Amino acid sequence: MKTFKYIQLLIIILISCNTTAQNCREFEKKCPSPPKEYKISSLSKSFSLRKKQTIYVKLTLYADRIYFLSVDGKKALGNIHLRIFENDEERKILYDNAINNFQKTKSISVQSTINLVIEVSAPSYFNDRVRECSGLLVAYKEM
Repeated sequence: MKTFKYIQLLIIILISCNTTAQNCREFEKKCPSPPKEYKISSLSKSFSLRKKQTIYVKLTLYADRIYFLSVDGKKALGNIHLRIFENDEERKILYDNAINNFQKTKSISVQSTINLVIEVSAPSYFNDRVRECSGLLVAYKEM
């Protein structure tokens, strides 16, 4: 009888984990699309956000490419905050969409390979207990 209860509990946990993951699956496809000549990168990601949570994504951008980054989230999240940092000890900010009225897209020309950190958050989201779907779409084309 005790074993049966453990199995039931395990099934409930697995179902709830699977349901949460599926809710945001492929949400990056809802982000603003790049122009047709761009290829969607496997670096694109979907995730869930809640108030006061920040998602960090490490990216290596390769030389002689133009990258298109876009973010989006469920309407309840409000403006999605996108910041781009150099991935080094100084963590120099290269871009902050807050100065551009939380624009959802950014293009970056890369002359030499660079490691970056993409920071995504939802500062205008008011509910700190509920998670909502968001995504980061990464696309590129050769220069």
